[in-house]
Amino acid sequence: MIYPHVHSEWQTALYASAGASMARFGDGELRIAVGGDAVSQKGSLPLAKDLRMILAGDYQKHCMTCIPNLESNPPSPHLDPFYRKYGAPNFTRLYGQQMYGSTWVSRADCAPWIDRPDYWELFRSVWRGKAVTLVSGAPGIACLLEEDAGAIDVIPAPIRDAYTKLGEIIEQVGRPSHPVVISLGAAGTVLAAKLAAAGVWALDVGHLHMFMRKGNMGAFAFTLDDFASPEYRRELQAAHKDHFGTPVKGKWGRSGHRHWEFVKPFCERLGAKWVLDFGSGSESFKPVAEADGYRVEQFDAGTDKIALPKQVDVSFSSDVLEHVEPEKIDNVMRFLYLIARKGGWHKIALKPANKTLPITGRNAHILLRSPAWWLDAFYKAGWSNVAPVQESHKHVTFELTK
Repeated sequence: MIYPHVHSEWQTALYASAGASMARFGDGELRIAVGGDAVSQKGSLPLAKDLRMILAGDYQKHCMTCIPNLESNPPSPHLDPFYRKYGAPNFTRLYGQQMYGSTWVSRADCAPWIDRPDYWELFRSVWRGKAVTLVSGAPGIACLLEEDAGAIDVIPAPIRDAYTKLGEIIEQVGRPSHPVVISLGAAGTVLAAKLAAAGVWALDVGHLHMFMRKGNMGAFAFTLDDFASPEYRRELQAAHKDHFGTPVKGKWGRSGHRHWEFVKPFCERLGAKWVLDFGSGSESFKPVAEADGYRVEQFDAGTDKIALPKQVDVSFSSDVLEHVEPEKIDNVMRFLYLIARKGGWHKIALKPANKTLPITGRNAHILLRSPAWWLDAFYKAGWSNVAPVQESHKHVTFELTK
């Protein structure tokens, strides 16, 4: 079977805002449907059966089923790392003949083109000034709804393995005349379909709150070209290959792990557990942070780590910002502010590097500025508090909070 036609994210959001219920299938739900597990939900035969029924079209009269928009134009930056495999026959055989919505309707990391004020306003219209029932195992979505909803009836649910409590949750929700917003993993996908079949306007929005809170909107409106020009990316990739034999994990960018002893107490002070290593290089930071129980995302314009993560608690970089093209630095600084919910820790070189770039022959540190310049740049990006915590003739380090 060929891959089904999928509505665009905008069209999907229009249907949802107009009263259509929505059940979303991300990678976790699709894995469970073929017998696997997801991060927040153990798979089971009953759950897999429920998910396959939704995919096949058993609820199409009541609910819009959403699947990955594999043929979006432009393509999703997460297509090859995560989603293309869901177009394989073992998944497409599960799809029916209905019209599908896009599961990226609430995922700006997968569909950065939706990260616009008018798009998020469309979603806010669902609950603005209205009573709303929220079913979620995490507090973030409640904070989002509180900004605009008239009243919120919260139905608490387990963060993990909520499917085992599905009958109880359905009974608690009842049959409200107002919208029901759901953020509950695979259990939320089934819950939305079952509520919709009972005549309830039910919207499975997943991690929506990670992208559309007012203080963080816009982080995913940036593209890879906003961070580094294609010509410069090729030079960075060549630098990894030319000097050290591999485009991904060479000897460039090996020092990240050395800074964990300083970043960890900063994270502890903020209550942060999720860090973006921006300019992850040879990826030495991730293992030491994860060994202490932290979650680490990686991004590097010169390697294969070019898919932006969901929002994190803290943005981190070490000897990276001086490598940014001058005409791109405002974009990078703004992104590092928007992507982080709580703070940032950034170490910046002040002197020329001992390496040159292989194509142009220029010094690898192409953006050398004074500590005062960087201080102003961080404030310009939006940070409320910018503190230089380490400074020498070679480096300056800033701790940033919102």
